Amino acid sequence: MFYVGIALLGLIQPTRSEAAHAVAAEPAPPANPPSSSPRTPGPAPDPASDPAPDPATVADASPRMSGTIVAHGGGGLARSTMRSFTSLCEHGKLVLIPSANSRAARRRYRKRLARAWDRHGYEKVSVLHTDERADADRDEFVSALREADCVWLGGGEQSRLVERYVGTRVEDELHALLERGGTVGGYSAGTASLTEVMIEGGNPEPIEGSGFGLLPGAVVDQHFLARDREPRLRAMLERHPTLQGFGVDEGTALIVSGDGYRVIGDSVVRYCTHEGGCHDLAPGDAGPFPLGD
Repeated sequence: MFYVGIALLGLIQPTRSEAAHAVAAEPAPPANPPSSSPRTPGPAPDPASDPAPDPATVADASPRMSGTIVAHGGGGLARSTMRSFTSLCEHGKLVLIPSANSRAARRRYRKRLARAWDRHGYEKVSVLHTDERADADRDEFVSALREADCVWLGGGEQSRLVERYVGTRVEDELHALLERGGTVGGYSAGTASLTEVMIEGGNPEPIEGSGFGLLPGAVVDQHFLARDREPRLRAMLERHPTLQGFGVDEGTALIVSGDGYRVIGDSVVRYCTHEGGCHDLAPGDAGPFPLGD
C-alpha cells in the first residue's frame, strides 16, 4: 500500500529515540538497488565520430543547477528558513516525502504534518509515502511530482529513502523538477540523500551509500557540529578526493541555485576538500558554486 494525500502539511521532527537510531551505523544498501522500471541505456557513442574531450576543458566545466537545492542540517527549523523555502517555491505546489521517518505510515502523523504547515500558504501540498519500493514506479504514485513546484525530503534515516526511491521513477521526477527550475529541500536525512555519494552512517569511519545525485560534485553531511561529524566527512573525501564536502550544522541551510550558493540560519556550513582542509561558511555568506579551494 502507498499513500498519496493532498493537504497543507508541515515537518515534524523525529523523536529522540528515532534520531539516536538514525545516528547508529547501518548496513549499506546494495550499490545498484533493483528497480521495476530500469532505465534504458542510450546508444553507445562512436569513438571515431566522437573524439575524447580535452581534459583541460573537462576540468574547467562546472555543473550548473537548473533549479534550487535547500540542504538543511536538522535541529530547529526556523520560521525564516521556512519563509525562504516557501518563497523559492513561489507558494506553489509542494510535495512532502516523509518516508525517512518511521512514523510516516501513520495517518495521525500525516495529519500532524498537515496542521504544522497550514500557515505557510502553498497552493497545494501532497504527501507522498510508501513502504513498498515497487510503488515508486507507478504512474499514480509519481503524478504529484510531475506537477510539483517544490519537494521537501524529511528527516529520519536516509537508508529508508534509499531503499524506497533511489533508482526509481521518484528519483527521475526529482531530477525533472530541478531541470524545470523547481526547488528540492532536504532536512537532516533528506539532506544527506541529496548527493550521489552519500554518508549513510558511521563516525569516524563513514558507511557509504548512494543517494539521489541532485547536487552534483558534492557530499553533504548534517547535524555537523552538534554531533562532531567532521571526521567522517574528511574520511569520505579521502575516498572521493574530487568531491566538495559540506557539513551543514543544525538550524542552518545551504542554498544552491544556478551557479551560486548562500548560507542562511543560526550556525555554519563547514566546507571541506581533500587537499584544502575545512573552513566555515557563515550565515549571509554567498558566492559561486562549486566553490574554489
